[in-house]
Amino acid sequence: MTRILLCSCDQMLTKGLYPVLRDSGYDVDTIEHPAEAIKMILQRHYAVAVLDSKDVGLSAKDASAIIRKIDPTVCILVISNDPSCHDNAEHLNRPVSLSEVKSTLDMIIGNYKKQYKEGGLYDTKRDGIKSL
Repeated sequence: MTRILLCSCDQMLTKGLYPVLRDSGYDVDTIEHPAEAIKMILQRHYAVAVLDSKDVGLSAKDASAIIRKIDPTVCILVISNDPSCHDNAEHLNRPVSLSEVKSTLDMIIGNYKKQYKEGGLYDTKRDGIKSL
């Protein structure tokens, strides 16, 4: 199952997007602050990290740079009005619709799966499964 980390202090975005992604078969973790996103990236592998720029403390731009250094395979989607936030990351301008975020995530995950060839019968990077 593909993991997505949704980091947003915008409760409307989180409450709207979480069920849509979960019902599409994604494993979604939600948090509110970019510093927590970095902690989560250290604990688990995610295919995509969605960072909302409405943050307090650590900015989405700084968090995406740190996440890139921790795990360069994580795809990052930044939702903001600041054009400087999307260095080495996909970017959506605010205001954003749920369908726009969902279609962008589907495209990112499709590219991710092609690049890392995850899933299927011969997936050698299965998480949490030990071979006998």
